[in-house]
Amino acid sequence: MPKNIMVYSTKSCPYCKMLKSFLNEIGMNFQDYDIGKDARRAKEMVEKSGQMSVPVTDVDGRIIIGFDRRVFMEELGLAPKGGQRKYDLVIVGAGPAGITASIYASRKKMDFVLITKDIGGQTKWSAGIENYTGYQFITGPELTEKFRKHLEQFGMEIREGEGVVSVERKKGDFLVRTEKGEFSAKTVILASGRIPRKLGVEGEEKFLGRGVTYCATCDGPLFAGKEVAVVGGGNSALDATLQLIKIAKKIHVIDVAPKFRADRVMVEKAQASGKAVFHHSAEITRIFGNDFVRSVTVSQEGKKYDVAVEGVFIEIGSLPASEIAQEAKKNEYGEIEVNCKCETNVPGLFAAGDLTDVPAKQIIVAAGEGAKAAMSAFEYLSKSK
Repeated sequence: MPKNIMVYSTKSCPYCKMLKSFLNEIGMNFQDYDIGKDARRAKEMVEKSGQMSVPVTDVDGRIIIGFDRRVFMEELGLAPKGGQRKYDLVIVGAGPAGITASIYASRKKMDFVLITKDIGGQTKWSAGIENYTGYQFITGPELTEKFRKHLEQFGMEIREGEGVVSVERKKGDFLVRTEKGEFSAKTVILASGRIPRKLGVEGEEKFLGRGVTYCATCDGPLFAGKEVAVVGGGNSALDATLQLIKIAKKIHVIDVAPKFRADRVMVEKAQASGKAVFHHSAEITRIFGNDFVRSVTVSQEGKKYDVAVEGVFIEIGSLPASEIAQEAKKNEYGEIEVNCKCETNVPGLFAAGDLTDVPAKQIIVAAGEGAKAAMSAFEYLSKSK
């Protein structure tokens, strides 16, 4: 067993919280360094890992970047074996839709397993939520923690840190392939949500984790007193901007559209801060740097210019994580088409949440869709017996 575990984290990072919760759960002692407050430890982390993103874990000198429960289980010799029996239901994903579906499936006493990379989905990235019934205000990480505690009350089987590779129909049932094994089920609920849309420009992949990030909540504290760029003009981009106003020296908001699409109240707060510079009808064409990001090239109405920044926060929307279900019918945006009962074109295959063609991409809508999907799967199984 490891003798010395050091976790480099920030207070606001949901993955950091999940990592520390996991280590406590398995009884591992560790040292926790908040690099948002401790500049010396922040420098130490970067020197060890070459990364400007959290969490970073030093396990007896072995560096692990990010939090993947499966990776840690394997590193510590605790990895579970793949499932063998046939389940009534496999639920893929644990955002609001998958979590709610799991709670309803538990209450219906269904034999199921929840397979997910993480708990919370996109919810955990939100700095503040003001439209989830029952809470006048709650942060994304706080709501995610409440989701997790609700799940734990039911003692269900959860394969956290395990990504699903494919879902396909096999002889009337479903075969769900993951990174670690295979699962057989009579029904499946897809609730895998969405993944960040990438810029697709030179330097984006090269500097990922070294200045390029998709999470202001996690990595914002690493850019205290620095100039940064936020790419996008919707609510997610302005949410990131408002978080960074409290941390960074200056924020360059670069948006391809001539005016913002974000809620007016968010735009007004950013404008009133005096720390945000707005570049409308503009786009980043290249990200420069040596070991870390140093600048970006911006193209604006036929003119090109460089902006010196040390961080690039990409907030240009997302894509549905629907490629795992090749048989499911999708619309032109890659979203899985469902009816009012969350049924897809494949019998026994249900979908809920932001990967579907349901128009409102909201936490509360996804939760409701997850409930409907679980009840529809239960009804399907009842009629199939």
